[in-house]
Amino acid sequence: MNFSFDNKTRVLEIKDLPILEELSTENASGIVAGTQIGVNATASATGDNSTAITYTKVKLKPIGNGRGMIGIAKGSAFAIGNDPIADTFYTAEGFDKVIAKGRDKTRKNSASSKVIVIGIDRP
Repeated sequence: MNFSFDNKTRVLEIKDLPILEELSTENASGIVAGTQIGVNATASATGDNSTAITYTKVKLKPIGNGRGMIGIAKGSAFAIGNDPIADTFYTAEGFDKVIAKGRDKTRKNSASSKVIVIGIDRP
């Protein structure tokens, strides 16, 4: 069996077993001062030339002399191959206002999903 594992993107590539699927999953979350924001991205595809890529990023920072909080979470997933699946999910708790935008696209041999979430906790 010929395979390689890239720890940075968490992708396992198996070159001589096309029946297995390529899977990529990434999570990011942060908890500060009673607020929590997180994002999860998952992608998978099957076949000889399949690719699955995920990316997540979370940032929490204080505003208003440290009495408020703003949180930003981004996630994206992309899959190419047979039976492609790409999903992103988010969570935001303890914020006064949460704004979330996302987009999913599925085609015959590709799928993509992305989300951006902004949480604002006023003092």
